[in-house]
Amino acid sequence: MIQANELRIENNLLWGSTIVQISSIHADNTIRFWDANKINTVGCFKINAFNPIHLTDEILLKCGFEMNRLSFSIKFQLNNFIIFKIDDNFYAKPIGVKISLNSLHQLQNLYFALTGEELLLLFLLY
Repeated sequence: MIQANELRIENNLLWGSTIVQISSIHADNTIRFWDANKINTVGCFKINAFNPIHLTDEILLKCGFEMNRLSFSIKFQLNNFIIFKIDDNFYAKPIGVKISLNSLHQLQNLYFALTGEELLLLFLLY
């Protein structure tokens, strides 16, 4: 289950089978999300109505990462940001620290924290 303190505005989550982008997070654990044009918010639902988007090779490639196969892992790189895939698990290793990544919103948060930039999603959200 997702916790409110894991999320930031503009994180992407699943609402049913639809990928949505958070527009606001409220103290009562409700989340509003944008319409496809990011003009209006569509609705406000409790956090338990949302699910994480699990990371896949395809999502990383659509976010602009380049993939290189290594002997025991796969390396995904976007500029100086590197993620390794080992046995179907994804890890970021900034400055020698191994960080497990399971979902797109975790990747978005880590990428922003380390680069100061939003991760550009190169796929249609709706």
